[in-house]
Amino acid sequence: MKLDEKNQYQARLERFTKAFLLEEPDRIPVEIIFDATFCIQYAGYSLTEGTWDINKAGAAIEKCFADFEFDYCRSFTFRSPQFYKVLGAKTFIQSNKGYMQHPEVHGLEPNEYREFIENPFGCLTEKVIPRLYTELDQPKPYNMVALIKAMHVYNTAMAKYRDIQASIAQKFGVPMVTGGAIEAPMDFVADFIRGFSGIVLDIRRNPDEVEAACEAAMHLMIKKAMTGKPGITSQIFIPLHMPAFLREQQFARFYWPTFKKMIATLAEAGHCFYIFFEGDWARYYDYLQELPAKKIIAKMEYGDPKLAKEKLGKTMCITGFFPQSLLANGTKQQCVDKIKELIEVLAPGGGYMFSADKNLIGLSDVNMENYHAVIDYLFKHGNY
Repeated sequence: MKLDEKNQYQARLERFTKAFLLEEPDRIPVEIIFDATFCIQYAGYSLTEGTWDINKAGAAIEKCFADFEFDYCRSFTFRSPQFYKVLGAKTFIQSNKGYMQHPEVHGLEPNEYREFIENPFGCLTEKVIPRLYTELDQPKPYNMVALIKAMHVYNTAMAKYRDIQASIAQKFGVPMVTGGAIEAPMDFVADFIRGFSGIVLDIRRNPDEVEAACEAAMHLMIKKAMTGKPGITSQIFIPLHMPAFLREQQFARFYWPTFKKMIATLAEAGHCFYIFFEGDWARYYDYLQELPAKKIIAKMEYGDPKLAKEKLGKTMCITGFFPQSLLANGTKQQCVDKIKELIEVLAPGGGYMFSADKNLIGLSDVNMENYHAVIDYLFKHGNY
């Protein structure tokens, strides 16, 4: 890293750190909001080219680093289609357009909850995973051969991808603030173990078992997260799915207790978090006040920014709220007016970073003139 990039890195890291700790940096930090799929298309590759060729994916990400200015980035979400194909995955399937899609699947039947509750890791490895990854459901030694192939793909492709990201970020003097990912316990149970349709039925017909399964999943998530390095620049990413579909009474019983305990346990061990609050969480803001302070970046999709600042401004750094749909379909003036509004509401007192309400995954997700207008305004007028 050259001296100029090193100075830039230190300035950006200080800016990010102060905002994260709910202080006032010199300027509002700007996050890169492009997914790997966006970068691949922006660089002129097809998604099939870029997802099957790690070098092209890396070149695409480097082009975005060169063409856009920002203060920090998380890992660019990337799912290797080759890895999932080798495993015969039902969980992620590449569409005709090249996107990796997650269909509605489940690996555990409703009468099998007790098996997961009593031995979650054993149940996952012996029953759930082979059902979701068909090549692992083959008799020995064929299942072991598939696993070896998959790990070879992962170690040669995904490990290389992570190294490329880190090298690019260092080259351009941009802090990477990523430390792996986990799920909230109920989301983990819902996403792959029972599926969305299954969990919605289960909380009515088997509520005690769902509650116990969330407790079992919590211990798995904590154990997984503890393998990572704690710290502000190695934040654990957690996307939250189910609360937008739950009644508050259901949230209070099935979702909140294990999620709160998981965050508290990991925070006590020094871990920090980047949490994507999908949907509108306004009715849950009072719950979120109970989470550890100065440990979380809260990326908000929808909701009331003013209420979020009032309720959460002393607990977590707030980002998001800027509509991706406005970047795609609004005028430049509308976009600038929106960022002015968010700055006025969220910036006072510190603890605000800029991001859109969701990452951009394709070229149609943004009008680049609108994006540049917002970023230019932030760099010129986004002072605290």
